[in-house]
Amino acid sequence: MAGKDKFGATVRGAVTGRRRQRAADGRPHVVRVTYSADELAQVRALAACARLATATFVAEASLDPIRPHPGDDLGEVRELLRELMSVHRQLRGACTNLNQAVAAFNSTGVAPEQLAEIAAYVRRVTTAVDHTLVKVVEVFPGRR
Repeated sequence: MAGKDKFGATVRGAVTGRRRQRAADGRPHVVRVTYSADELAQVRALAACARLATATFVAEASLDPIRPHPGDDLGEVRELLRELMSVHRQLRGACTNLNQAVAAFNSTGVAPEQLAEIAAYVRRVTTAVDHTLVKVVEVFPGRR
């Protein structure tokens, strides 16, 4: 069920009620989440804006990004997930290389020859991550 919040953004989920729909098999699993006082205040305020109980809001918010919604192009979603995983691997490897080069620089006082090249590669991969995230936002407007 979709509706609008007080800012005019589309809100999916049980906007009109305070409880989630009953699950056929129940919900026997519990996840404990801890918040600071400020974080809890933010979560409670967001839940109130959505007219949901705090626990319901947290559950819905955590599951919403992975649930397909009517009109979602699942083929495009799968392709974006593959692309995100690919750039994540590239960025992780590039950052590992950069960290090792900087560690060598810090220990010897001499910059490794490949330091500038590694930094440039990290910039390129970071740009690829940014472009991929823009595509995700285009596919899922209104979702974070």
